[in-house]
Amino acid sequence: MSLSIRTRTILVLNLVVVGLAVAFGWLAGRVAGQVVEDRLVREVLRNTGQFLNERHLPFNDNVMQGLKHIFDVDFAVVRTADGVVMGTSLPGADRARLTQAVRAGGRPVAGEYAGRWCRVEGCDFSAPVTGQDAPEALRLFAFAPQLHFAEARRRAAWMVAKFTVPAVLLATLLAFGFSWTVTRPLSLLARDMDQRAAAAGPTVAGALELVAAAPVSRPREIARLAESFHHLLGELRSAQDRLAAAERLATLGRLSATIAHELKNPLSGIKMNLRVLRDELERRQVDDPSLEVIGHEIDRMDLYLQELMMLARPDGMEAAAAQMIPGSVVPIALDQIVESVLVLMAARCDHVGVTVAREFQPVPAVLANSGRVRQVVMNLLVNALEAMPAGGTVRLSITPGAGGRVRCAVTDSGGGIQAAPGVDIFAPFHSSKPGSAGLGLYVCRRIMDGLGGRIGGDNVAGGACFWFELPPA
Repeated sequence: MSLSIRTRTILVLNLVVVGLAVAFGWLAGRVAGQVVEDRLVREVLRNTGQFLNERHLPFNDNVMQGLKHIFDVDFAVVRTADGVVMGTSLPGADRARLTQAVRAGGRPVAGEYAGRWCRVEGCDFSAPVTGQDAPEALRLFAFAPQLHFAEARRRAAWMVAKFTVPAVLLATLLAFGFSWTVTRPLSLLARDMDQRAAAAGPTVAGALELVAAAPVSRPREIARLAESFHHLLGELRSAQDRLAAAERLATLGRLSATIAHELKNPLSGIKMNLRVLRDELERRQVDDPSLEVIGHEIDRMDLYLQELMMLARPDGMEAAAAQMIPGSVVPIALDQIVESVLVLMAARCDHVGVTVAREFQPVPAVLANSGRVRQVVMNLLVNALEAMPAGGTVRLSITPGAGGRVRCAVTDSGGGIQAAPGVDIFAPFHSSKPGSAGLGLYVCRRIMDGLGGRIGGDNVAGGACFWFELPPA
């Protein structure tokens, strides 16, 4: 059976209170009975002995019977010297047992006397004797019935019991109040999460938003629980996003590999026929500039096909793939790579009204694959042109970087990087441009990772700057 926190708290506190009440009631009964017993018997003995001495009453059976009627306690007076019972209110059988116990040098013990279970107490006193100078040593015994003491215990237990009921009620109220301070924040948190979950839908993102928006005016432990749950949902959301991206990449990779394989064969045929046509025109001494444009566009298509082929490779395979091709990673001049891309993209730059500014500083050659680096520069330049549909200025710079690396930067005068803080703009399928697949920057980062370089992007005054760094040769 599952009980709520409030019910468990009330039950536990009530059990504690009832248990303490029972223990205190038993202890109070014992203590009260013992105190009453001691005070009653001893005070009766002392007062009776004093009364007998002051009144000079005889110590016979009649006097003892009178004392019994007064105190409801049996009495007996025994001469200490020889143990003779001088007077008692006990019946004959008990009188004989008393005489036998005293003459044996002891004292009567608790037991049944005159048909009642009694506690026996005695005290010594002296009384004058006619014709003798020295008083006679006597011992007075009192046989107090246990019924008197049991009644005192019951009264003490009843007093404790009368306070137990209010104590239980008070404990219930305290338990209810304490449990309310614990369960109410949990209930409010659960209710808010249910309401927000119904509005946000059954998604991790919606759950993350509702936990983040939940009120923070709650006990520290509950707030920490909400924070831990928020962190867990964040991790789950990241894992869910990575899984979705991996699935999309795997699907796209398989599709890209098929498309690239089917297009490479006709593209190779076009390049071969273009080379034959160029040789034939050279033989006829005919200069046709369009052939050069066609060749550049074929190279551009080949770069895009290489991007598609990269999507079919798992992460971390770029460097291994480059190392398997002899001579693929060699010292190259980065400025020559950038110039070749600018020649290819010159017509497009003029078409959109973009002015290209160069800032090439003397730097050493870099160790990289020329085709891969050209692909990165072209992607960054295309992004810069798309960020300036109304024209502007794009600046390409090559400068020394940190740790002896060589940095190449593409800076535009567009609107800057449109991404929320903390968002990885190099993640697959992330794009702020409508209709874009969001794979260009992702491919660039994979290329840089494979070549041992770095890549990044930042907002600058009037636009954005994307850069990459490569190790020197």
